[in-house]
Amino acid sequence: WISTKEIHCIMPLHGPGTDSIFVKNFDGGLSTNSLNVSFMLDQSVYPFATQPSFGPLNVQTVLTVFGSNLNTTDGTLYCYIGHDWSFATNITSSSLSCLAPTNSFTGKVKVQI
Repeated sequence: WISTKEIHCIMPLHGPGTDSIFVKNFDGGLSTNSLNVSFMLDQSVYPFATQPSFGPLNVQTVLTVFGSNLNTTDGTLYCYIGHDWSFATNITSSSLSCLAPTNSFTGKVKVQI
């Protein structure tokens, strides 16, 4: 309860589809109006691992990214590796490949899809 005109609710886990929300007062009274809410399947890309975890200096390396929903986007996927972009290839729902750029530095490199 926030005010007489506003409440905040936490929605339970729900599958895709439409459902109605009713408000029930502390005294047990149920609202006569409802709010229809649509639940959609989350199609976000979730990368969670890369292979190899290290590579040679000054040589391009094929980097495989593992994750979920990797092939559900409508456009081309890219990898952002360090400070460079690379086209994703061999895309499946659980993995994709990118060509890591040649670099001459050592240490961790951030990879984004």
